Amino acid sequence: MKHTVQDLEQEILSLAIKNEHYLIELLCERADNPIFPNSMFNDVLDIAEGLIQEDRKATRGTLLVQTKNLPHLKDYIKSLKDYSIDSDWKYYKDRLLDHYRVERVKKIANKISELNNIDKIQGAFEEMENTLTQRKSIGLIHVSEIVDQVYNNLTKPEETREQYLQTGFPTIDEYVLGIALGSLIVIAARPSKGKSSLALSLLNRMSKMYDCVLFSIEMTNTEVTTNLLAGTTGQNLGRARAKGLTSKHSIDLLNSGKSELARRNIKVCDSADINIYRLHQIIKHEKMKNPNLKCIFVDYIGIMPYSSANQTEYQALSEITKTLKQIAIKYNIVIFALAQLNRKVEDTATKVPNLASLRGSGSIEQDANQVWFIHHPNEEEDKEENQLVIDADIIIAKNRGGRTGTVGLVFDKGATKFYDKQD
Repeated sequence: MKHTVQDLEQEILSLAIKNEHYLIELLCERADNPIFPNSMFNDVLDIAEGLIQEDRKATRGTLLVQTKNLPHLKDYIKSLKDYSIDSDWKYYKDRLLDHYRVERVKKIANKISELNNIDKIQGAFEEMENTLTQRKSIGLIHVSEIVDQVYNNLTKPEETREQYLQTGFPTIDEYVLGIALGSLIVIAARPSKGKSSLALSLLNRMSKMYDCVLFSIEMTNTEVTTNLLAGTTGQNLGRARAKGLTSKHSIDLLNSGKSELARRNIKVCDSADINIYRLHQIIKHEKMKNPNLKCIFVDYIGIMPYSSANQTEYQALSEITKTLKQIAIKYNIVIFALAQLNRKVEDTATKVPNLASLRGSGSIEQDANQVWFIHHPNEEEDKEENQLVIDADIIIAKNRGGRTGTVGLVFDKGATKFYDKQD
C-alpha cells in the first residue's frame, strides 16, 4: 500500500501518543531538524511538547482536552486510527523526515534562482547541503551498550584491524599503532622541507592497501603522477626529463612502475580554485560511488581559497580544519592535510618545530587527531655537502590517544621520496 505524507503523519502520531519513548524521539528530531512544515501534525506536536514540559502524559485523551477550543485539531486527533506498525516505526519515521528534507531542498532551490549575490547563493547551497546531510538527533547511550565492544577491541584486535589504517612505513606504524578511521592528520613544515613529498610517499605506500584520493592545489596532476612514478621506481625523473632515459634498466623500471601505478585505485584532483565546500561535495560523491574509499590527502590547506571574501586567514583555516574533521568522521575515512609553519621556528636556536609553530589558526591543533612535523636535524651540514639523501625526523607532536615523539626516516630529494632507514 502506498503511503501519502498525510498517511505517514497520522500513523506516526498514532504510535507516538501510545508510546512516550517514540514521542520524545520525534520531538528531539524536530528540535534538531528545522524541516517540519506548518501542518496540523506539527501543531499537535506543539501541544504534546507543552504537556511533557508540564510533566503530563500526552495521550489521546489529554490532547483532546487541550484542543477542545480548536475544533480542526480535535477532529484531526479523533481521526487517528489505531495503527500497529511498532516494528516499522523507524522506517516510517525516516521516510517522513526524508520527505520533509526533499520539500525543504525544493524551496531552497527555488530561492536560489532569485538570488543575485554570490555569497547569498553560496549560503543557500550550504543550507541545502546541511538539510540533506542533517545528522540524527544526539542521544545518550548507556555504557553497558559499549563495554562489550571495547572489551572485544582489547581482547580481539584482529576483529578491529579494519578500523585502523597502516601508513606502509614500518617505523611509523610501529610507533602510532594504526590510524583510526575518522581521523584528521595534519602534516606541517616550512617550505621546501618535503611536505608534498611525504604526502606522496604515504600515498604511494597506502594506495597498495587502500583506495585513495589526492587534492593537489599546488601541483598539476602530471606533476603529481611524475612524483608518484619517481617514488615507485626510485629514479630521479627530473633529471630524466632533461636528459632522457637511455639505459634499458631505467626504461624497464619505468615500465614496471607505470604498470604498478595504473593498477592502484588513486584519483587526483588538481583544481587550484577548489574551496572546502566543493571539496566536501567531491568526497561525498566519490564515497557514494566507492564505499571502499579510505584515505584523502589535501595539499595544502594554506593556499585553499577562502569560502568568503570577508574571511581572515584565521577564520578560513578554522573553517577548513573543522570541516575536514567533520568529513573524516562522517565518511569514516582518514584525511591527511598539509599545513604551513610560521617563520618563528626559523628564529629559534634548534629550529625544531612545535605546536606553537603552526601558522594561522589554533584550530589546526585543536581539530587534528595527530600533528606531524618534518625536521631535518643535519640540515646545515647537508646543504654544505650538497646532499640529496638526508635524514628526516617526523616529529609526532600531537597524538590523541597515543604517544608523541620522533620517528627517523630518510628523504631522497632526487626521487622526492621518504623511506624507512631499514629499507
